[in-house]
Amino acid sequence: MKFRTFKYNIIRAIKVINHAVNAETMKMLGGILIDANAPDMVELTAYSNDIKIKYYVHADVEQKGTVVCNPKYLMNISKGENMEVIISTDKDNVIEMKIGTYKQKWQGTVAENYPKISMPECNNELMLEQERFREILTKTVPFAAPTVGYRPQYNGVLFDIKNETLHNVSTDGKRMAHITTPVGTYGNMSFVITLPAAKELCRIESENPLLRIVVDNTNMRLLLDYSEFIVVASTFNENGYVKYDNMMNRESDITATVKRAEFMQMIERGKFVSEQGKTKVPVTLELKDDVLKCNGRNIRCQLKDEIDADIAGNIKIGFNADFLMDMIKTIRSDNVVLELKSQKDALIIKDGDTELLLLPVIV
Repeated sequence: MKFRTFKYNIIRAIKVINHAVNAETMKMLGGILIDANAPDMVELTAYSNDIKIKYYVHADVEQKGTVVCNPKYLMNISKGENMEVIISTDKDNVIEMKIGTYKQKWQGTVAENYPKISMPECNNELMLEQERFREILTKTVPFAAPTVGYRPQYNGVLFDIKNETLHNVSTDGKRMAHITTPVGTYGNMSFVITLPAAKELCRIESENPLLRIVVDNTNMRLLLDYSEFIVVASTFNENGYVKYDNMMNRESDITATVKRAEFMQMIERGKFVSEQGKTKVPVTLELKDDVLKCNGRNIRCQLKDEIDADIAGNIKIGFNADFLMDMIKTIRSDNVVLELKSQKDALIIKDGDTELLLLPVIV
């Protein structure tokens, strides 16, 4: 195998792959697959348990071939001008890389048993801005889909298109995030990206502004076409996923408007007091007479804090401080509107196209 390309192409490809696939998985497979079997293109392929990525590198292929390579050696390229890189292998899979007067050799491995990416069938497809896709995952994954969830069967991000609107939902049974995006005249479709795949997709960035998402419901897979590379991610069927419509659409009897920065600082202090060894003690919010109070205690100390708020109604209610902090961090607005109904009903916070829900705890 022998091909020529430029330093930027190699550095860019390895950077994307390293963000997408964890190092332990690449170590088990021996590295990444380099496939130089097209005249003007080299494919770099990497796997994890939940996603597969194939990066297309523009190159002048002089001799076809394949090899599995540890990517850290490809990154051993000095910074500087975008010089030509020549990569070749011999019959023993020894890889040689030349850049000007610089030369480096290392041992590769045979590519015969490296898993190949098979292309998903196209049941449906969706075009979405890449930045918006990452924003959706960034907002939903940390808030409502933890690694160890209360209901593991829900651990993923729902993509549900209805009436020209994309609804994204994630939940662990105690809290929920719901984001809406207008998408135009697409037919109804629904799928769930698994939580591990969604976490890895959060880290992927492309220079192409648009992302083509091909849905393969037959084989529970998803093809994400970033133009310069493709990603295949695992999904599962949306049947049995929580019915989010009924949970979000309700009338709230009690509201409180507070400044986000002040509210965050107060909950941060309450979070500190709520930590009692391995046990999390809930904090109590009390809404009354345009004052929002926060009370918390553990075996060593007690917290009483308050901030000004524009309040309609009265209530005293408890929450997990960690979950409440995650909720506030997701909000971008300067002011936060808390919507409540009773001590047994969830807290709802709305911020533009984002709705967040958190169930209370007994205090």
